[in-house]
Amino acid sequence: MVEQSKGQGLCWQSNDGGLNGTYCAMEDAKLLVLDGGFYQGINLYDYATMWQGWIRKLDAHVNRFYKNMHACKMDPEISKEKFTEQVLETVRRSGLKDAGIYFVVTWGLAPTIYI
Repeated sequence: MVEQSKGQGLCWQSNDGGLNGTYCAMEDAKLLVLDGGFYQGINLYDYATMWQGWIRKLDAHVNRFYKNMHACKMDPEISKEKFTEQVLETVRRSGLKDAGIYFVVTWGLAPTIYI
């Protein structure tokens, strides 16, 4: 197993369903403590592999990810096409040619009164 060195990972981080966000190093990514993905474990993920710059079955991964979001009543707020563009741009910016790619979505802040 190859150990990933610090600074190789890159992510797209958004708190509004992907409409706006920023690219950041994996070690700088943040998750709100009151996010349902953190304190209630409400999240979905998918994992794709990239070899020599080619992402295996990207469309199938994106389709399954969106199907699962809809099944869990999560509104992705962006189209599959826009999401795919963000994945490809994140990969391009990372400079990596061989990598695992995680798609992760959390429930976000629940409409709850916190005490």
